[in-house]
Amino acid sequence: MAIPLLPSTSRVLNILAAVVLLFAGTTAQGGEATYADPAGHFTLAHPDDWKVAGSPGEVELYGDRIASSMRFIVHPLEGLPTHDPDTLIELMLEGMLTTYRDVERTGPKTATLAGQTMTLIQFQGMSTRPITVAREGALYLTTTGTHLVAADYSIPQAAAAEILPQVEAVLESFTLADGNPGL
Repeated sequence: MAIPLLPSTSRVLNILAAVVLLFAGTTAQGGEATYADPAGHFTLAHPDDWKVAGSPGEVELYGDRIASSMRFIVHPLEGLPTHDPDTLIELMLEGMLTTYRDVERTGPKTATLAGQTMTLIQFQGMSTRPITVAREGALYLTTTGTHLVAADYSIPQAAAAEILPQVEAVLESFTLADGNPGL
């Protein structure tokens, strides 16, 4: 017969599990893995200990720190509410920053990502979900005539010195597929 955990024991175990998750990435660096978009639009390299949630044309990556994330999208313009890059940027930022307060934005600037000239907007603010924490991030976006190409990331400011080099390496590895119509 199993002995049920007392509420205080369960709470202690939850706290210990959270501590293990927070510090898991501070030990030895792992290897690298490659993600290939099932739709064939892009590839990228990422640390092999990051979680990956992908679907055709989109992938989300979650780093070794709680709530660090990256997203890459290559989506046909057909079916989007607009084809105007400036409006698409505002719509994507609005969606990304719904749980932020005190947001400061810089940009737009021009940046190159995946061989494409993109608009770059950087931001920082207080995220209120899942916990209130100072965060920073960026959104890269362009349209190719037939597709939206976008990448974004959001990381805790307190861990930026540790995580940002990994984020930059993933961004640099983002490659659009050759022979893809319109890309």
